[in-house]
Amino acid sequence: MKIQDMTSLNTLIDGEIRRSPNIRLVTLFRMCRNDDRVLYFGDYSLISHNLTKLSYSERSISRWEIRTALNCSSEFSGLAKGEKSELLDCLYKVATGHL
Repeated sequence: MKIQDMTSLNTLIDGEIRRSPNIRLVTLFRMCRNDDRVLYFGDYSLISHNLTKLSYSERSISRWEIRTALNCSSEFSGLAKGEKSELLDCLYKVATGHL
């Protein structure tokens, strides 16, 4: 078994962004979630890292796009309503660079 680190995740994300510059966050998240090379990363860290990579590629990301990706997460569905709202706000700040 290969040790999983951010290098394998970065390689995967950079390749997908290079291949499809307009890739949606939810598509990138689902692809990462189903890849064996990044199996042990949590959903929040995957979404946050994907947001950072997409923002570096100078792509604007809306709250709706973040919310759609979070709705695909099994970890997100177990949170209370207030926690969901706080997480969404925090991830939006990451995406816009205000954090």
